[in-house]
Amino acid sequence: MKKIHKNRKNHFFKKGHKHSQETIDKIKKNLPKRTGSKAPGWKGGIYPQTMLERCSNKNKEFRERVFERDDYTCQICGQIGGNLNCHHIKSWSKYKELRFSFDNVITLCVECHRKIHKKSIGDLIIKK
Repeated sequence: MKKIHKNRKNHFFKKGHKHSQETIDKIKKNLPKRTGSKAPGWKGGIYPQTMLERCSNKNKEFRERVFERDDYTCQICGQIGGNLNCHHIKSWSKYKELRFSFDNVITLCVECHRKIHKKSIGDLIIKK
């Protein structure tokens, strides 16, 4: 018997449910209508420069060097490894010249990074 789960809109769906061939054909038929300039989120074919920088190899290498510098350790709680984030002390969006400055970045675990942005950690206490 298949498990039935409830999603957020209170509709039921079957986990692992397969669509009928008729439904698959309808999806394929309508798919080209919602791609490119016809997609709901289309913004004229532009991709923001900030997103290009966030996805760049330069940023990936920079993040890796920051993690290595901090020994893959959260600088607040001391968690080693796991899901880590590079936290920009001065905002990525407001201080473009500091985006790739090692003095502006620290390694944080996901939970501490979330707390910093929610301002639930009073003073930033960095363990060294």
